[in-house]
Amino acid sequence: MRKIYKEEDNPYTLQFSYIPPQYISRMSLTDDIIKDLKKSVPAFRCHFLTGVRGCGKTVLMAEISEILSSEKDWITVDIENPEGNIIELLARGLYRKPHIRNMFVEAKLDFSVMGLGVSVEKAKLIASNELDVLDMMLSTLKKHNKKLLVTIDEVTYCEEIAEFSHALSSYARAKYDIFVLMTGLKSNIKALKNDKSLTFLYRAKEHEV
Repeated sequence: MRKIYKEEDNPYTLQFSYIPPQYISRMSLTDDIIKDLKKSVPAFRCHFLTGVRGCGKTVLMAEISEILSSEKDWITVDIENPEGNIIELLARGLYRKPHIRNMFVEAKLDFSVMGLGVSVEKAKLIASNELDVLDMMLSTLKKHNKKLLVTIDEVTYCEEIAEFSHALSSYARAKYDIFVLMTGLKSNIKALKNDKSLTFLYRAKEHEV
């Protein structure tokens, strides 16, 4: 007679990037990063999570993003392709959020250069490229007291990351509330931090997971 086995939910998971039901949170590190990001004057605007493959960098990043996204004054956007045009991907990620998009519509911002929305009649500001679009978005978010956390998984040294770092430096000078949380292998993070021209990333805080 065939034995019938009862199917049970697995409280753990071996899949990358998923937070399992019985995830053992690194509370100390999670709290340290979140507390710094939420300070009126954060010590660091960028945090790196480093470690070997499979150590939980991505899961920890997802947990921090989930915690902050639950707070009314925070917005989180995940960049799925760190080797793509990050400025454009970030702008599109923001525009896809209905409650954020409404802020841009009310401010009469014209983003038609990127194919976002339609040309705005009597627009107060008209973007001419993706840098303009993101600058106008960040300025609007600041007026609404919104803080933005950008998450990027498994970064490597590439032209797109370098361009993003230079843009972030200008956003910091403009006092926009934009913060970055990245994961990557130690060798890749070292390559980024060794380039002193990437000021924003050079000054980032590195955490071993």
